[in-house]
Amino acid sequence: MQLFISRLKKILIVEICILFVLIFIFMQTVYSMAVEQSKSVSKSAIQISELMKDNSNAVNEAIEKKLEEERKAKELEEQKKKEKEAEIARQMSASIPSGNVKDVFLQLVLEKGLSSAEASGWANIISHESNWRVNARNSSTGAYGLGQALPGNKMAGYGSDWETNPRTQLNWMYSYMIGRYGSISGAEQFFNSNGWY
Repeated sequence: MQLFISRLKKILIVEICILFVLIFIFMQTVYSMAVEQSKSVSKSAIQISELMKDNSNAVNEAIEKKLEEERKAKELEEQKKKEKEAEIARQMSASIPSGNVKDVFLQLVLEKGLSSAEASGWANIISHESNWRVNARNSSTGAYGLGQALPGNKMAGYGSDWETNPRTQLNWMYSYMIGRYGSISGAEQFFNSNGWY
């Protein structure tokens, strides 16, 4: 029996040693796998970071490109608008008889900050109503002046010289168009549709 127990102890010791060796090998394998996994994760993280950086740069470049395109398009639009306004102003200026009335009209256009389209619309009404004559009088209605005020003396609220001063008449006409139609373009649209305003 003693011999059996002694052999059993040796077998147990050997098996325990084998178990420790197996546990050590297992732990070594797990550790190696963990190290490899960590390296793989770290490598993936670096790749993702680089990819994100590249994408971020690409997005920033795309945004900058889009903003530049929009800026150029806006500049081109502004340039076309200015060219068109200059052409309208040139045509409008050519249609206004030279002299004091033209000078006063253009001065008021600048003072009021009107666009070329607004100035052209205003000039169009004056051309048809009075042909740019300060003393124009409608023989059938009695309307008077550049804007054909009816009665003419309603312009007196803008100056006692309403019969002869183009500035007084134009100030009245401007206020009349804005007050009645809301804008010069509104007055012109009404005039074009009805032949009067």
